Amino acid sequence: MLVTRNPEIFVSTGGFGDQTVSKACELLVEAGISKIEISSGKYDKNQELDILALNASTDICLHNYAPPPKTPFVLNLGSHDQNILSASRAHVRRAIELSSSLGSSVY
Repeated sequence: MLVTRNPEIFVSTGGFGDQTVSKACELLVEAGISKIEISSGKYDKNQELDILALNASTDICLHNYAPPPKTPFVLNLGSHDQNILSASRAHVRRAIELSSSLGSSVY
C-alpha cells in the first residue's frame, strides 16, 4: 500500500534575484502567498529581523544560499580552498540557527 501525504508547497524568492529578500517576501505576501522559501535575493542589513518578523504571519523556509551574505561567494561545502570552505560553513551555521529561530525543522 502506498501512503502519500499532501506536500506543502512553498513559493521561492529565486525569481526575485534583483530584489532584497525583504522586498521579495513583501511582493509574495501581497500576492496572497503564505508559504515562502527564501533561496536568493540581494543582501539587506535588516533581512534577518525582517524574516523573523514575517514568520509570525507567514510560513518561512530557508534554502541553500539564504539569507544572502553581505559579500557574495560561491557556497561550496566540499571546497579545498580554506577561505571558501570557512565562509560556506559559517553561512550554513547561520542559516541553521535562523531556521531554528523560525521554528523550521529543515534548512
